Amino acid sequence: MKQTTINYLLAAAVLFAVTAILKFTYRPYIYFNNIYDCHMADSFTNFFATQAVTFFNLSWIKMPLKKMHIWSLPVLSAASLILYEFILSSTTDKFDMIASVLGIFPTAAALSVIYKRRFSKGLTTWK
Repeated sequence: MKQTTINYLLAAAVLFAVTAILKFTYRPYIYFNNIYDCHMADSFTNFFATQAVTFFNLSWIKMPLKKMHIWSLPVLSAASLILYEFILSSTTDKFDMIASVLGIFPTAAALSVIYKRRFSKGLTTWK
């Protein structure tokens, strides 16, 4: 397995771990103490999931290194999470959908940095 693939999988795993840790610590704390946090306790999972899904997809898809992928990959990840909200989720939460869309921006920023580093080295694929 290439080092780049391992790095993408590691990024996805760290994001999933952060989500799990916050889900089992932050969310119960907010609910127990009746703190209003602008629905962050409910929606942060989708915010981090957009990023995690994007990096997981980059780990197994061999794609040419194109600048358009900086935005298209996170948008497709967010769209899949929103579609999940409508099809498979028992409740459709607008705040989860908003968090999925907001997760596009830090993901695109990270992909932009990766793109610049790989492009400057003359590499032609994301992996």
